[in-house]
Amino acid sequence: MHTKPNAYYLKWSTFFSALTLYTPIVPLYFMMHGIGVGTVVLAQTFYSLAIVLLEVPTGVLADRFGHRKSVIASALIGPFGLLVVIPWPNIWGLFISYLLFGLGQALESGSKEALLYETNQSQGSRDSFKKQWSHILSYDTLAFAVGTALVGIIYGKFGNNAFVPLIWATALTKLITLAITFRLHDVPVGTAPAEQGSGMWELLKSSTREIRQSATLRTMTYVKLLTLPGIYVLYSSYQGYFEANGVTPYFIGFVLTLGALANSLALRNAHRLERYLSLDKAVLYLALLLGISHLLFSVTHQPWLLVLTYIFIQAQYDLQEPIISDYINDRVPSAIRASTLSGISLIRQIGNTMQKFLLALSLTPFGVPGMLRILSVYLVIGGVTSYWLLTRCGCTYTLQKPGTSELPIPENPEI
Repeated sequence: MHTKPNAYYLKWSTFFSALTLYTPIVPLYFMMHGIGVGTVVLAQTFYSLAIVLLEVPTGVLADRFGHRKSVIASALIGPFGLLVVIPWPNIWGLFISYLLFGLGQALESGSKEALLYETNQSQGSRDSFKKQWSHILSYDTLAFAVGTALVGIIYGKFGNNAFVPLIWATALTKLITLAITFRLHDVPVGTAPAEQGSGMWELLKSSTREIRQSATLRTMTYVKLLTLPGIYVLYSSYQGYFEANGVTPYFIGFVLTLGALANSLALRNAHRLERYLSLDKAVLYLALLLGISHLLFSVTHQPWLLVLTYIFIQAQYDLQEPIISDYINDRVPSAIRASTLSGISLIRQIGNTMQKFLLALSLTPFGVPGMLRILSVYLVIGGVTSYWLLTRCGCTYTLQKPGTSELPIPENPEI
C-alpha cells in the first residue's frame, strides 16, 4: 500500500539522483589522465546524441507501458554510467559513460513530468502540478548545493585521491534513487481513440501529429531550441576556468552551496512568476539576463564575482524550465503526453548536440572566455526571436491570474 503521494517520492528520487558527488570533478578526473577540457565538452555531444536517438522511442515506450516503469529504468542505468570510468579512465570510458547517461536521461525525459501531471489531473488538482514540479526541481538544486559542499571539502582536503571514492559514493546515491522509484505508482491515463489505435507506432504518429498541427506546441518547441542556456557546457568547463583564475575548491564549495540553497528557495516559488509575467516577457527577460550573465562570466577574473555569476546563470536556467513546462503540459493529450514531451525534447536535444559540438570546437581557438561570449550572443538573439514568435502565435497571457488558482482559457490556443 502506498502511503505517500507520487510527488513525495519524485522529490526525493530527484534529490538523490542529482546528488552527483562525481559531477563537479569530472573534467579534473579526466584531465588528470591526460584528456583535455575540450574533449570532455565534446563528449557531452555524445550524451546529447544518445538522447536524440532514443528520446522519442523511450517516450513512446513510457506511454505504452507506463511512466513509472520508464522512471525506474532510468534510475537502474545510472550506476553503470558512473562505474565504467573506474576501470577505463580514458577517452573510451568518458564517451561510454556519457552515452549511458544519455540513455538514462532519455528514459526519464517526459516520463517523470508526465507521471506527476497525470497524478494531479486524476485528483482534479491541475494547479498543484505547477507548485509540485517547481518543488521537485528545487530538490535538484538543493542536491547540487549539498554535493558541491561535500566535494569542495573532500577534494580540498584529499585532492586527486578523492576522485574514485567520490565516484563510488555517487553510485550509491543512484542505488538509493532506484530504491525510491520502486515506491512510485502508475496512474491511469487517458486512452487514444479507438480509430487511432494504441500501438507504439500509432502513439508515435499521434504525438508527431500533435506537435505539427498545434501552432502553440510548435512555437514552444522553437522557444526551447532558441533559449538553450548551455548549462551542461558550463558543467564541463567551469572547474578548470575557476582554477585558472585562482578560485580554491573550498571557496567554490562554500559559495556555490550558499547560492544553490538560495536558488532552491527561488525555484520553489517559480510558479509565482506566472501570476505577473506573460510567457513572452518571462522568456525574453530570462534569455537576456542569461546572455548578459555569460558575457560577464567571460570577462571577470575576480573569484567571488565568477562564482556569483555562475550561481546566477544556474538560477535563470532553473526558473525557465517549470514556466515553459506548465505551458506545454496544459496542451498535450493524456494518452500521448510522454511521447509528445519527448518529441519536443528531441528537437531541443538536436539543437543541444549541435550547440555543444560547435562550442567544443570554439574552445581551441578562443578558450573558455570566447566560448562564453559566443553563447552570450546566441542567447540574446534567441531571446528576442522567441519573444517575436510567442507574440505572433498569441502565447502572451499569464498562466495564472494574480490572487487566484485558476488557469485562464486562451482565446485561440491552437492558431
